Amino acid sequence: MFTGIIENQGRIVSVKKGEKDMVLGLCVPKAWSVKKGDSIAVNGVCLTVAEKKKSSEAYFFCQFETLSVTNLGRLKKGDWVNLERPMKASDRLGGHMVLGHVDLTAVCLEKRVIGEGWQYWLELKKRISGLVLKGSVALDGISLTVSHMKKGAFSVDIIPYTYENTNIRFWGKGTCVNVETDILGKYIENYMKALQK
Repeated sequence: MFTGIIENQGRIVSVKKGEKDMVLGLCVPKAWSVKKGDSIAVNGVCLTVAEKKKSSEAYFFCQFETLSVTNLGRLKKGDWVNLERPMKASDRLGGHMVLGHVDLTAVCLEKRVIGEGWQYWLELKKRISGLVLKGSVALDGISLTVSHMKKGAFSVDIIPYTYENTNIRFWGKGTCVNVETDILGKYIENYMKALQK
């Protein structure tokens, strides 16, 4: 489990695509002492370290299902990704509960400058459960709050710290973003649907 508080960013060093899978190589912080079998959220996707090379290169095997519902298949050498290690049981829950199980991707429609911050509007191609106004959402692994909603789209407001310390500064019109809605919202919605049957 993760919190959506991005610890660091890593740069893609290699992308090796198979017919229905991919091996993703990226630089991780040396201080993390990452080893084979560790879990890391990469752009909000929970991945397992399959191989470790040198002191800071980790490699991840991505299967077809992962590639079909996330933006990982769009990554190329040199791209920056958000990184977070799993939370410890003793950690503060600074963001919200993020599983690293991406629901779908959204496309950035617009980036607005508002005062010292930014507002991003994202388009959803289909309805998704657990997305509510003023609720939590993880975008590329970043814990954010839904600020506005309209049919097929929603917005998030970004403060300077988040902008400077995540890959959100590279987002623009057309950027594909991973979306994971709040797990509590999903459970509540499913429970209410069951009661109505």
